[in-house]
This record gives sequence, C-alpha cells and structure tokens, in this order.
Amino acid sequence: MNTIDLSINTTNSAHANHMAWATGEWKSTHKITSLTDYCGTYFPSSKRNNNAAKGISVIILDIDENVTLKEGIALFSSSKSLIVTTKSHQKEKNGVIADRFRVILFLNFCIIDMPYYSKLMRVLTRYYKTDIACTDPARYFAPNPKNQLVYYSNSKEIFDITRFDAMIDSSEVMQKHIMHPKKEQEQQITSILPNRVELSSLLDVKVKYYYFGMSTVETLDKLIANTKVSDIAIKCHCFLNPNHVDKNPSCFIYHNEHRIYAKCVSCQIDGIMNFKKQGKNHE
Repeated sequence: MNTIDLSINTTNSAHANHMAWATGEWKSTHKITSLTDYCGTYFPSSKRNNNAAKGISVIILDIDENVTLKEGIALFSSSKSLIVTTKSHQKEKNGVIADRFRVILFLNFCIIDMPYYSKLMRVLTRYYKTDIACTDPARYFAPNPKNQLVYYSNSKEIFDITRFDAMIDSSEVMQKHIMHPKKEQEQQITSILPNRVELSSLLDVKVKYYYFGMSTVETLDKLIANTKVSDIAIKCHCFLNPNHVDKNPSCFIYHNEHRIYAKCVSCQIDGIMNFKKQGKNHE
C-alpha cells in the first residue's frame, strides 16, 4: 500500500487538542512531519485524548539519545519505515548533544485494541531504547520545520508487531478485536451488540478495500473468495452502514477460518457471517 493514515493538527489548535484524520501518499509523509503536529491514532470526534482513541495505523518511536541516527537507519532498514530528525537533533538538551529522531513504522492493518497497544509500546520502547514516555494512544509529535533530515527505507516488508507478543506480560497478548465470538457467545449477540448486522445480507454490496497494497472494489462475496484466511485485518471503507459516508477508510474485515467479521471503528457498527450456518463452501 502506498498511502498512510495520520491525525494532523490542521487548525493549529493548542496542544493539538483537535486533530483531523487524513490519508496521504506514504512517500510524502515527511512533508507532514515538517509542517504540523501529527499522531498515528484515529479520533472519531477529532478531540485528542486516550479515551477517544479508536484505531492506530502506524508505530511511532521517539529516539532521544541512546541510538545514533546511523544505527537507527540500519536498525529499521529491513522494514518499511521513515526516519525524520526532530528540532532537537544535534542540539544541547539537558546538557547532552545527541542524534534525535523519530521512526515511523508502516502497518498494513489497524490496531483497535488500546490496552494491547499500550502494552506493545512498553515493550517496543524498551527493546529499541526509545522514549518510554511515548506509549499512550493519544501521544502526538511536534513537527520539525527547519533542517529536517529524511530517510525512507527501501524495504517493502511490513514491521511485524506479533513477534513481540511473547514479551508482553499478559496471558492474552493477541488483540481482542481479532478474536471472534465463541459458539456460546454467539447466542448473546443480539443483546450484547444491538448494532450488529448479518453479513450474508450484504454479499452483493460493493466494498472498496485495500489488500497487499492494492485498492480494489468488489462485492463482499468476491472479496471473501479472493482473500485468504488471516488474523490481519483487511482495511476498507464502511459498507455496513448506508448512512455513513466514509471518506477515509475506517472499517476492518477479519477473514477467520469459519466466519467473516467486520467492524467500523467510526460508526461502531459491526457484522458477522458464519460459514457453516450460511452453508458457505469455504476452504
């Protein structure tokens, strides 16, 4: 995929209290980091705070002193990434002059389990010796309008966050939103999630989705037939709610072995289709 999603401070609100969700070209990300406050988190209300955080599209690491710029470029060269220097790069800060930069790691799915994200970031910040304060979902970063150095990696490999799951001190390291309802839970779907829709009724609805870097428009039925079983979400524009004009894709589809689960993190409507119940011929 050649696009990236970020929240940006388009109105120059104080402390980036209000941020707009925007999609841009990946190779132009450095223009954003030089012009305005930015954050990798989606806030449906545009008001930036941890409680309002609904989805995270990129991993952003802030490196102040412990890793040199040269070491950072080499360290993240194997993943699709962008490194930009900050305003304090090679300037005196707390009595120390050092390389200071940020690493933006591209993800091809969205993290919508905030407790998981915070645990993951506590692991990543210590593993890569980055700023341990930058673990909250609502963390934003100031731009560097002058003398910003920019380094895009040549790699097309996506940064694999799942390899850090074993380091998370939790009995359940997988994102909760990836887990599908168990059979006994499915009986309570109506009472628990009144907004849930039956996806089998939407098989003829056209869906604009993004799969392995390609933007495609197909019916839901063809999307299911053309994508593989995976725990990684397929990003798409909302098709669950006909009243939701989803200009920036905020819906995610999970292609489980026995069912399809979809959720829009903006309008909060989700849907499910069980292959066995629907008689779907699925391999």
